[in-house]
Order: sequence, then C-alpha cells, then structure tokens
Amino acid sequence: MIEKHRDLTDNKLVLVSGSGFTPTALHKAELELFTHEGLQMGSLHEIADSSYRADSIVEYILHTFIEPGDYLFGLDYTPPSGSYIIDKAGTRHTVELLRIAVSVHLDERIPVDLRHAVFKDSQVAYGSLQVEDLQGLLTIGEAPGRPMSADLRLSPSTKKKR
Repeated sequence: MIEKHRDLTDNKLVLVSGSGFTPTALHKAELELFTHEGLQMGSLHEIADSSYRADSIVEYILHTFIEPGDYLFGLDYTPPSGSYIIDKAGTRHTVELLRIAVSVHLDERIPVDLRHAVFKDSQVAYGSLQVEDLQGLLTIGEAPGRPMSADLRLSPSTKKKR
C-alpha cells in the first residue's frame, strides 16, 4: 500500500476496511485516536465505521449509486485540532485527516407495493415481497415525536418466485 501512495503528499498511511482485516492486521492496527487533551475518541476502526454509517453518507449512497454493482468512494474525516495516535512503539503522531475508503455493493432493488394504514396518531406503510427463495414483509412506521422506523422480516418462501 505504501507504493500506491508514494506520490501523494500524505506523510502517514492508515488503512481501514469495512469488510474486515486478518487477525494479524487487526493486532497491528489497534490504534486509538485521542484529542489534544488526551481524551480517547475511539479506535480508528470505530471512527471509520461511524463515519460511513452516518445518515448523510447512507443518503449519499442511496442517491448516487442507482444501478446494482460494486462502488468505491472516499471520505475525509477531520478530527479536532491536535488529535493524535500512539503507535506500538509508544510514539505519538499528530492526526490532521483520516481518509476512509468505503466499498459499497448494491444488489438489484426489489420494488414493494406498499399499503397505508393509520393507528391512533401513527402512520404505517406495509407490503410483502418475494426474493429468490425468501418472502418478506416490509413495515415502515411514523409517529409524532419519534423517528421513522422500518422493519424487514424475511423467511423461507413457501411459493415460487414470480
């Protein structure tokens, strides 16, 4: 990986993977990020994970990548000024920017014919779907003062795919 980045202005390379690393790589990468006051912000893996799971990033993925396929894009995370990591040798390294590579795989989207219902002050949309050898029920609920929620239940199908 160092060769791939030799021409860039980066002075350190930190690798993060959403799909995981080998146990040896994980042991080497157990680095924590600290604020300049010494408060622990979390591991690099935890920070990367929370960065690409943010609502705005999920929305970006759903609106940008329409067709089924594999996609790769980068995120830049700027920690508070003076943040640092300490390597295995105990050396402190200032961190100005974390570059996170995000890999996305999208399967074909499955349309769901939704029906609507009202229960007291709650709105509910629901519909069934059939995917290969699975059948499912999608339920979306919204109530005043509560965030919208969705639930997808899948089970082995008892009928053939349409």
